[in-house]
Amino acid sequence: MFEAIVVDDERIIRTGISSFINNNDTGFEVIHTFKDGAEAIEYLKERDTALVITDIKMVDISGIELAKYIYENKPYIKVMLLSGYTEFEYAKAAMKYNVEDYLTKPTDFGELAKTLLKIRESLESANSTDVNVFLDKLKQLYAEIITGRADEAEGTLSDLLMSNH
Repeated sequence: MFEAIVVDDERIIRTGISSFINNNDTGFEVIHTFKDGAEAIEYLKERDTALVITDIKMVDISGIELAKYIYENKPYIKVMLLSGYTEFEYAKAAMKYNVEDYLTKPTDFGELAKTLLKIRESLESANSTDVNVFLDKLKQLYAEIITGRADEAEGTLSDLLMSNH
């Protein structure tokens, strides 16, 4: 189960999306909701989440600005934008920040479910790849140690330790 947060200035939207995600087999659990991008950024400074679902247009900090913050500071977090605004400029602005998807309001829950499934598969694939790369490096380190190649083992160990940051 992956954690998610929902950011929207409309309480009914936050509640509806959170309820849908938490009461259906989406692979996600909404652990927190926020009414503005500024609150979400403060939260993300201290914690991580797998997915941020955010409205584009909010009073203080917009969803685009939130997506930019995530792109610049925590690029591993997936972002999905929701908006009643169908203008292409909003979607285009979002694309440069690696936004996963852009859905319009009112939210089509079937479309939301499909998008969540796609994002979940992407997250699972990334986690699987990371584990496989780590295991391959461990095997390489083991081989270098048992064959007495200390300099190479030191470099591989350094790579392993740095890849966790």
